[in-house]
Amino acid sequence: MATVVTFGNRRIVEPGVYSAIKAKINSAPTDFSYGNVLIIDTGENAGFGGGSGIQGELANNLDSVYQFRTLNEFRHFVKGGMLWDLAEYLFIPDNNADGPQNVFYVKAAVTTAAKYKYTFDNGSFGFIARDEGEVGNGETANASDTEVRKGFGAILEHGTVDPSKYIIKFFEGSFKGVDADGDPYDGISKEDAVPIIVAVSDEFATIEELINWAKNSADFNARFKLDEANTSGSGTITSNDYSNNSDLVLLSGGTDNYTPAAYDAVLNILNEIDFTFALSLKNAENAQSIENTKLTHALTVESEFKKFLFIGGGNNSLQFDGIGGSIESAQYFNSPFVVVVHSGFRVNLPFSPQKKDKSSVYSAAMALGRIAGLQPQVPGTFKTVRVKEWQHQLTQRERERALQAGVLHFRYVPQLGYVINQAINTLQKNTQLYLADGTSPEISIMRIASQLNKEIVLNARPIFIGGNLNISSPADVKVFIEGYLTKKTATSINDNLILRFEKVDVRQTQDYYEVSYCFVANGPLNKMFVTGFILDSNLTA
Repeated sequence: MATVVTFGNRRIVEPGVYSAIKAKINSAPTDFSYGNVLIIDTGENAGFGGGSGIQGELANNLDSVYQFRTLNEFRHFVKGGMLWDLAEYLFIPDNNADGPQNVFYVKAAVTTAAKYKYTFDNGSFGFIARDEGEVGNGETANASDTEVRKGFGAILEHGTVDPSKYIIKFFEGSFKGVDADGDPYDGISKEDAVPIIVAVSDEFATIEELINWAKNSADFNARFKLDEANTSGSGTITSNDYSNNSDLVLLSGGTDNYTPAAYDAVLNILNEIDFTFALSLKNAENAQSIENTKLTHALTVESEFKKFLFIGGGNNSLQFDGIGGSIESAQYFNSPFVVVVHSGFRVNLPFSPQKKDKSSVYSAAMALGRIAGLQPQVPGTFKTVRVKEWQHQLTQRERERALQAGVLHFRYVPQLGYVINQAINTLQKNTQLYLADGTSPEISIMRIASQLNKEIVLNARPIFIGGNLNISSPADVKVFIEGYLTKKTATSINDNLILRFEKVDVRQTQDYYEVSYCFVANGPLNKMFVTGFILDSNLTA
């Protein structure tokens, strides 16, 4: 009797060679980002910040989310304000350590762009600042000043090659703003901030020549957009035009309106941004704000992949405990994905014996930058930071209380310097490292779990979803999961997310697979106990 075999959806009875083609399952999954940070400007950097708000005039939604890899890129974009200053501690949390892989920035505001229109006898030339909001409005130091100190401005001059023609020079001010004490962030006053020439037109004799230059100039279009609605004509530029327009002109009309609706618009697109951590700018007495509460929900409940929120707690010893203090904020959030960082710090002012207080949002940025620069399995515990003086130098008793309350803080360790004491989140059930619900009070363990979830989903989705049961099987899925987990298992020469895995099980139910597996996280080593035994010197072998 002939053996009956089902192969390639066919019932085979007769002898012969049979062939079928199936998809090859990729067994070398891709690594994905683990240290990207998102900053949502909720008004703390008002007056600065490049690009458009989330509900902008020239761009909106995802087109208003901007990405940076270096401190200089970020500072060049935001131009000034508290974020210009804070960015140094985020990108360079320690002089010998890496910061985040990438930083995303979005302004939770409705913005309009600053504009200016040159009016000539034979037409007009209008242009719009691409950096929307108040940041684009041109400012001088005082009424008699003839230089752009902040925002954008322009000046019409005679040509240098052909004095019968004209040029327009476009300027950007370099003033960075002042802190709460009225001190300039970069130490340079508004009066001393040197304007930067960002574009110079070709020499032109007609409006048409000026318009053609503006449409094709990379320098002009990097900062401005031709305002078609306020540009007209093609005729000659006259001496009367020069007389009427030879003074410095300043762009105006840029506005920022930070609204709850704009903030919600940011929350609605979070799943489309590739980040792992968010830094809140609402700290200290505002740590428990509605914005932080809503953001926590978005990152831990509505997000496709759970993400971490760093919040600055109290600034000093008075804000350690009590109403609105760091301990209360940690208790309020009580989450394995929210980190409250206690205490601001002090820095030396350049060329001065005075010191400057920096609030806890700076400390949160520094702790976040330090942790985001580490691979997920590398604990933040005992990692050094750049700061040497704190507004609240915790005693041992206070440090122990902070650890039990889920408050991340800093301490001095001989031979190391100032370090993160222990990288903990605000989870209040924290007497055990691993909890039955799959959570942990240790940041690195939660990062490992989140990274595994993220990478499995992002690697498996393009391979399996949208296929059919003929080109994949439970066995294929099992091979894929085991291949991925093997790649993420630490060896004697390569550190990684997990120590081992087991019990990979795949079951098909209707049109989906149910997959389960067990793993041992490459968790932290937080304590070591050494006991020495004294031997009697009279004892002989």
